[in-house]
Parts: sequence; structure tokens; C-alpha cells
Amino acid sequence: IKAFKEAYKEYENMELFIVGEGSIEDELKAHSFEGIKFLGFLEEKELAKEYRDADVFCIVSNYESFSIVTLEAMASSLAVIASNVGYLPSLVKECGIVVDKNDLNSLKQAILKLAKDENLRESLGKRGYEKVKEKYSWQKSAKKVEKLYEKVLKK
Repeated sequence: IKAFKEAYKEYENMELFIVGEGSIEDELKAHSFEGIKFLGFLEEKELAKEYRDADVFCIVSNYESFSIVTLEAMASSLAVIASNVGYLPSLVKECGIVVDKNDLNSLKQAILKLAKDENLRESLGKRGYEKVKEKYSWQKSAKKVEKLYEKVLKK
């Protein structure tokens, strides 16, 4: 929110939608302003609509393992901004922008870069979609699980 607020001072043609609920929601809302909307928990269809309507997906966690929501965003052809924690850098490599954890200036610059460059957003979004289709489809995942089971059962 702090990085978005600073970016918004330079470029007001954007909005931040925060999806989900949690223990720090009240704290986040305390830093909110007119460019930010809190959507709360969304059911699948509502979430899919938000992905369709968005231009960029931002996940700047301080810790993260394998991020399903990032895959969903990539499958929705969204450019991604991610913090360099957990598996996120590998996941968004070549289809997003990775920023250092808690580096507000880098995050602000990434937000501005994608907000101002539609071609870059579209290019990163297309690459993300292709990566998900190629490496993380249900069919690919099922084959990997099947091979794992076969390996375990042979022992």
C-alpha cells in the first residue's frame, strides 16, 4: 500500500484492488486512500472476474512457498510483480518483475513501469500464460503425480 501510494502520486491512472481477508486487514485499511479498494473474500467466479478485469497482479509476501494464486494470475494473462521470496522468483521468471522483499522504492518503480507500459504488460502476461500452459496445466501436473506414484510403488 505504501509503495502504491507513492506511485499513485506520480501516476493517478490506476487502482489497487486488495482481495482476501486476514489478521492485518484493519491495519491495511488504516493506510488506505481513494485509489485503493478492499474486496474481501471472493468466490471462484468473482475472483475470475477480477483477474479478467485486472492488468497486473502483485504478490509481495515476506514468505511464500509455491503460490497457486500467482499461477491463477499468470493463467489469466496478467503481468506479475513478485517479491524475491520462496518459489516466486522462479515462478515469474521471464513473465514478471521480481522486487526485493520490503524494498518500497523498487516496488514503486515496478508498479509505475507496468502501469505506464501496456505493451510490456501484455508481453509479460502472454509469457506467463504460456508458461502455465506448458508447465503447470492439470494434465502436466497429473502426469508428474502419476510418475511419482509409479516410482514409489516400484520400491
